[in-house]
Amino acid sequence: MECAVPHGNRVRYPGRGYRPVAVLPRDVVEQTELCGADTDLEAALEFAAFDAEPGADGWLLDGSQSAVAAAAFADAFLVEARTGAGSRLFFLDRDTEGLTITEQQLVNGTDAALIELRAASVPEANMIAASEAAAWAARRATLATCALQLGIVERALEMTCEYARTRKQFDKPIGSFQAVRQRLADAYIDVEAVRLTLWQAAWRESHSLPAESELAVAKFWAAEAGHRVAHSAVHIHASTGIYLDYPMQRYFTAAKRAEFEAGTATAQLRRLGSWLDTVEY
Repeated sequence: MECAVPHGNRVRYPGRGYRPVAVLPRDVVEQTELCGADTDLEAALEFAAFDAEPGADGWLLDGSQSAVAAAAFADAFLVEARTGAGSRLFFLDRDTEGLTITEQQLVNGTDAALIELRAASVPEANMIAASEAAAWAARRATLATCALQLGIVERALEMTCEYARTRKQFDKPIGSFQAVRQRLADAYIDVEAVRLTLWQAAWRESHSLPAESELAVAKFWAAEAGHRVAHSAVHIHASTGIYLDYPMQRYFTAAKRAEFEAGTATAQLRRLGSWLDTVEY
């Protein structure tokens, strides 16, 4: 499932074919973790985990990011870093001096790594100079995360419905119980909300229309509905839902990771509030 999000892309090198590239995700955190009330909200909600300063031969990058998917085996990395002129994207080879990679294993069993940069030297030619490149990549990464979450919760709901039809209690399928039916119906509404808001944001982004609010709404539903559907699926499965040899637990951990990727539901509501504050009626 990790292949669906922009962590394990492949980039073509002249004369060397295609090589896997890991994309280091932009951090999105709660405002209170970063700053006081006077700090800009956008800076609090979205910030790069790395800093870049001009060096003798280009740029020097510092910072660290944990749980970067595909980083354990990627040949190169696409890193967003802060500069004096805003965020920029930098392309780093795996053997870049000052780059340290520590392999990690995530709770859903996938490979990842801790990426640390200590005065890593990056040539000027390896910086994507377009000022909107970092924001463009962040928007597309958010869409990809929402699409991944849609696939996760949709399949989790299908498996849960099938289980509710076949699992019997008191000689009746548990799906015939009103409480179970209501929870499955709520989960269906949540899945469709993720689908609708995802496609609305994706359509606007694909037509180069402003989509900041639509992206925030889509990620809100991917996080909030993803949380509810994942928990409902495990609860209806009861103890079977957490067996390591049963697939439902993998959908649960995948949904939880997608819930926090690119920002929590609370972070999206704050982003929407900030956007609404700028709208002139």
